[in-house]
Amino acid sequence: MDSHIILPGLRAAAVVVGTGLAALALTACTGSPAPASGTSGGESQGRQDVVVTATDLKLDPPTFSVIAGRPVQLTFTNKGVIEHDWSPVGLEAKDVQIVAMPSVLSSQMAEHAKELVAGGIPYAGAGAGQHMVVSFTPADAGSFDVICQVPGHKEAGMVAKIVVTDPTRANAS
Repeated sequence: MDSHIILPGLRAAAVVVGTGLAALALTACTGSPAPASGTSGGESQGRQDVVVTATDLKLDPPTFSVIAGRPVQLTFTNKGVIEHDWSPVGLEAKDVQIVAMPSVLSSQMAEHAKELVAGGIPYAGAGAGQHMVVSFTPADAGSFDVICQVPGHKEAGMVAKIVVTDPTRANAS
């Protein structure tokens, strides 16, 4: 039997995957600076789009950058099997809002999210297979630790970092 035979359905899938990889490579080679490094988002009318993915005991990307004073829309996706959250320590922000709440979220995490966001603190949480979208505008430049507040997760290494850059330095590059 020839090991190089490709069934018609698999050929179409291979073409789709190949086309997607080619588009990704072309995008990566354009030389355009990414507005929020470590993201798969980009910019939409001056907004910085960031995608953070949680798996069990890991936040990805481990570090990303945004510009102070410019709106951020963060999509937090949980690909793990238990609840996780994204909580930056000490990050001051304006205009903090929940854009999309997960359809399945423990009442404790849902209340926690609403309380923090109402207090002007960016926060996202999601159950397994869910996502939450929040928007905020970072007030000041700095480097801020991000943790998962679920008991034991930070201690197990579920940490990341958000670097907020000064807008005058970002425009100089």
